[in-house]
Amino acid sequence: MTTTTPFSDLTHAIEDRFRARITAGGDGGDAITTVFSGDPNDGPSSGLWCRITIASAGRTQQDIGASSIRSRTTGAVIVECYGPAITGTSTLLALADRVGKCFERYVGSGLTFRTPEIPGGTTPTRFGSWSRINVSCPFVFDDLS
Repeated sequence: MTTTTPFSDLTHAIEDRFRARITAGGDGGDAITTVFSGDPNDGPSSGLWCRITIASAGRTQQDIGASSIRSRTTGAVIVECYGPAITGTSTLLALADRVGKCFERYVGSGLTFRTPEIPGGTTPTRFGSWSRINVSCPFVFDDLS
């Protein structure tokens, strides 16, 4: 019988994928400094960087009366892509595309990502000397208990 996967294990699996593909440059692009959920530190003082947050929208039971109960957790990986304000929109959009491709069509161990999107449009939001574009990567996670 498969045991229920705690949310912390799911979080680690998602963060490990991001570390391998984006933080370490395993997707063929430059390595990008990343701040993960719960880290009180801000990003670097220069260059491109990302902040990743994994948000759960809740867990529901999917089966009734079965010997194993299938549960589904839905949520989204929110990645804030930052760059100096002088970076330009195209550079931040290229980073946002890399982030989206990191999760796009990924299916494994009960985890399925839906189509990534850029909520709020493709114009970066400016914060002082920084610009930011957010990428939302919705997911579902099914497990048996």
